[in-house]
Amino acid sequence: MRRSHQDLLGDAGLQSEIARVFGQDVLNKTISLCQGNFNDLERLPDALLQHIQSFLEPKDVGQLLRVSRRFWELSQSEGYWEKAVRQRYIALCQTRW
Repeated sequence: MRRSHQDLLGDAGLQSEIARVFGQDVLNKTISLCQGNFNDLERLPDALLQHIQSFLEPKDVGQLLRVSRRFWELSQSEGYWEKAVRQRYIALCQTRW
């Protein structure tokens, strides 16, 4: 039987059955998709996103901040840019020696 996204979101019995058969993680992902959340990056913890961001060059970070509100918000945290500059400086010093 086919059902709409709204049917799934409003049917606790159907959700329970999906969790029983496929597991809670599958149910959580399905609900998230039905709610319009298609970007898995948005679901990652802040610390992991900041770690990923730390591997980018500053110009690439600037591009990322233009296309992702989540990354932009993370970059506004206290000390983010200080840490980013410090990491780049250390990396630059290590490559010169």
